[in-house]
Amino acid sequence: MAEAEIEKEALPAEATALPGPASPPPSSEQHAQRAKQQLITLTDTLERSMQAEVLDATETHLKVRRQSDLRIVQVPVSMLSAEDQAFAAYLWTEQNPAPTNRTNEQMILDELFGGF
Repeated sequence: MAEAEIEKEALPAEATALPGPASPPPSSEQHAQRAKQQLITLTDTLERSMQAEVLDATETHLKVRRQSDLRIVQVPVSMLSAEDQAFAAYLWTEQNPAPTNRTNEQMILDELFGGF
C-alpha cells in the first residue's frame, strides 16, 4: 500500500470529507413559526437536546417546562446552540420591542384614534 493510502485509512471518514455548504441562518419568519409551537426542541452546545415548552424569555435565559419530567428550569442562552441562541434572542426582542420616540400624548391619541 502506498504511504498516502495508509494515512487516509487511519483517519475517520468524516475527517477526509469536505464540509458541505453551510445552511442559511433561520429567518424571522422561521422563528415566528417556531414560536407558535407549544413544544420545541432545544439543543445545547454539546448537541444534547430536549423537548420543552418555552414559558418566558429574558436576554440571558429561557424559562422552559422540560417535557421529560415537566420540571420548570432556567436555561442559560449561552449554553444553547447558535441556532437556538438566535431563536432565544428573537423571543426576547418580540417580548421587549425597542422604545419609540413617541410622546405619551401621541401614544394616547394613537390608542384613541387607531394610530393613523
